[in-house]
Amino acid sequence: MNNTFSITYNVLATTVDKNNNMRFDCILNTFQDIATFHSDEMGVSYEKLLNSSNAIWVLSKIKFVTYKTPLWNEKTTFSTYPTDISSFRFIREFTITGDMGAKVYGHSEWCVLDATTGGLRKSNSIKYPFDLERRTDNLPIPPFERLNYEVDDTNYVYTYNVSLTDIDCNNHTNNVAYARMALNSFDLDEYFNCNFKGLEIKFLNQTYIGNSIKIFKKIIEENKVYVVGYKDDNIVFSALFTK
Repeated sequence: MNNTFSITYNVLATTVDKNNNMRFDCILNTFQDIATFHSDEMGVSYEKLLNSSNAIWVLSKIKFVTYKTPLWNEKTTFSTYPTDISSFRFIREFTITGDMGAKVYGHSEWCVLDATTGGLRKSNSIKYPFDLERRTDNLPIPPFERLNYEVDDTNYVYTYNVSLTDIDCNNHTNNVAYARMALNSFDLDEYFNCNFKGLEIKFLNQTYIGNSIKIFKKIIEENKVYVVGYKDDNIVFSALFTK
């Protein structure tokens, strides 16, 4: 069993924006995919963890910094590996490198929930390969922010109704769908004039098909834009775009 999973392919046209840069939601989607592939190799995929421990993985937060975004048709290697484990957190890192200079670093925190009760489970309560050698690479990523900024009606942008293509195998809204909701709070010129270099997003509450999510956007500092989604009075996700 390898402590790192990597996959190499040319960046697809369907994953890039008008400037041929790989979109932020597609970067997050790829991170989720390779984490899933690696967890299967480790014996803790969704189905295997459910069968062995009656538990399910949940991505609680993730952030990445793009030092150079992958370009359309660039031969690119996407890699992931687990690092620290605490009582309730599993840390997983990501790297992207390309033959035309692409360089992206990502950092994520995961937890496990009981499949029956939905309660948080301790890491030592599941069947996990704790003896797997874990890398200790220190990636150049700033620490997570608290993302507890207040918004009001002046920050309201739009309401999104969760649809069929947003739902994943857990029967709730996929994390990537929230990233798209955050991205779609910008209009075209506004987004590309910002020239964002990083994204941090936290996932706080689940939503399901037919749910309505209100999206708010607020400029925090000259180089930071906060986007948050609410279902009723509960925050579903919060995101921070950085320049």
